[in-house]
Amino acid sequence: MSNSEEFRKSLQCSPSAIPTEEEKQKIINEYKSKMSKRFNSYYEDPAIRNYFNHVIAAIMISQYENYEQFGINIPYRYKARNSTKNKIENRLNDAVVHYTDDGNLVLDNMPQLNDIFAMKIVSRRRPPVLHSDDPQIQEYIEEQRNNRDFLERMQKFRSSLMINDNGSKKASNYKYECSKIEYYEKCKEVLTKLKEVVDPKATKLIEYYDKKIEDIESCLEFLRASHTNDEPDEIVSEADYTNPNFNFFDLLRRI
Repeated sequence: MSNSEEFRKSLQCSPSAIPTEEEKQKIINEYKSKMSKRFNSYYEDPAIRNYFNHVIAAIMISQYENYEQFGINIPYRYKARNSTKNKIENRLNDAVVHYTDDGNLVLDNMPQLNDIFAMKIVSRRRPPVLHSDDPQIQEYIEEQRNNRDFLERMQKFRSSLMINDNGSKKASNYKYECSKIEYYEKCKEVLTKLKEVVDPKATKLIEYYDKKIEDIESCLEFLRASHTNDEPDEIVSEADYTNPNFNFFDLLRRI
């Protein structure tokens, strides 16, 4: 071998040698081919697909064994080949092709790609418990039932105040048939219920509701004192429906 040939050979194996564009493209193509074959084998291997099916089944069985009152759905899928291909291409944007100290051409700075399988665990609602032999649980059930009945009554009253109870809160959608006394009595009921469900530690909020209830009682006393047996109760107006201090619609949304 001539001296010039030996010199060129040493450059090819030198750590400082710079790969040509052809060399870079060759190793990149080899990487793409290798990764494509690997992921294709994952998709096409029945044992691998069966493994994932068993993983999903194991999760669901364990869930039902430990929390039989709760259900879950686990929709899952195998990632599309084009999705994997695109992720490989994106990782190659930051790849570095270089010679190692021993003269090997390598591809570095490639984050590991684990993109075969995707799943989502969706918890289903627990079926309602309507009875229990446990006194404390039964007490909670009764409380929930009472709250539901209360909310139903208040929603029914709300519907009676509007032409279209799914429509907007505008003067053109209000009905003006309810008495002021009934309207503010319902406001007081909602305020009282809101106070009942507040955590006892929330003393500031309880004080706020106490003040609101006191104010609305004063309003009701005035309305009752103004009413005589010879005259019907005063009917609500738009001002009552938009009253910022005692607004039935806004209060009901807090329940």
